[in-house]
Amino acid sequence: MTGKQSNRYAELVVVCHGDRRYGGELVSEDHLLISVLAGELKVVLADRTHWYGPGDALLLPRRQPATLLKYPKDGVAYRAILLKLPPDLVRSYYAQHSPAVAGRTATAGPLAFPKSPLLQSLFASLLPYLELKSVDS
Repeated sequence: MTGKQSNRYAELVVVCHGDRRYGGELVSEDHLLISVLAGELKVVLADRTHWYGPGDALLLPRRQPATLLKYPKDGVAYRAILLKLPPDLVRSYYAQHSPAVAGRTATAGPLAFPKSPLLQSLFASLLPYLELKSVDS
């Protein structure tokens, strides 16, 4: 099975999953923070290709033309969480915090983060929200 799972109570979060190779071209209007939970993600840009596996987290800049191919690996279906970061949210953050980015350009491609228990914990904490069927008041 291949697909995306979202929840009306978690508008900025999507879980992708699939037990066979799938993918397509993407140009997102939002920055995408992606965590690969299982399988492999291949990001193909005009001039290079990047591979990501379980535990990897990356930031794909908005309006970055890319082909994203998702693969199962070792009999385990591909699974990832995508956190959409709208430009207004990013602008608001940087209005309050000085950016500490050296040597990066807007067209540099995905920014891979070192493996971090904090990032893994962040993404793991989002999974229950996607499983919500309703909100109890």
